[in-house]
Amino acid sequence: MNYEVFSINIGKSETIEEGLDSAIKKTPVTGKVYVSSTIIQGDEQADLKYHGGPDQVLCVYTYDHYKHWENELNRKVDIPSFGENLTVKGISEEEVCIGDIFELGETRLQVSLPRQPCRVLAKNMKHDKFAKMVSESGYTGFYFRVLKEGYIEPGQPLVLIERHPQEVSISDVNKLHYTNQKDVELLKKVIGVKELKASLRESFQKRYDEILKTSN
Repeated sequence: MNYEVFSINIGKSETIEEGLDSAIKKTPVTGKVYVSSTIIQGDEQADLKYHGGPDQVLCVYTYDHYKHWENELNRKVDIPSFGENLTVKGISEEEVCIGDIFELGETRLQVSLPRQPCRVLAKNMKHDKFAKMVSESGYTGFYFRVLKEGYIEPGQPLVLIERHPQEVSISDVNKLHYTNQKDVELLKKVIGVKELKASLRESFQKRYDEILKTSN
């Protein structure tokens, strides 16, 4: 399956407010850029505790969600506004699964975890409750790790080349974060996906163990 990449986006770190730096404000590139195992050329990540690293090299957000947010906020929302490196048409959290493998240009990419909305996003959108709104909507976006480095450029499609056999979607993981936190069967299913970012999988394992312990 092929998806149209509306834009490839990069940004530099800047001060959002006193004590808060972020590279959430990104602009589309017009030419070829290199994607390494840790970062896309020209991009920066201000808070390495919560952003960046080998499991969070590229942030992806769906072009189709922008209309929803324009309706919710009753105003124009510029693209990109979610700090995403890739704005992609037609892709969804319900469809994309942890461990799915895609190709874009010379790169090979693997879905690693959902994006978790934070206060930086709320500040960027100038709406104090926006992170909560995104969490509740399920329109979070997600991250890629890089299996093969290489150049990408505007106009290239994002191509799904391998669906993960366990088919645990981004939406499934979001449910464990926000709405079905004690769903034992879903926890068990998600924990079994080794391609999920290790720290997140470990936190779900801990929750699963605690639920079983209290139920006995």
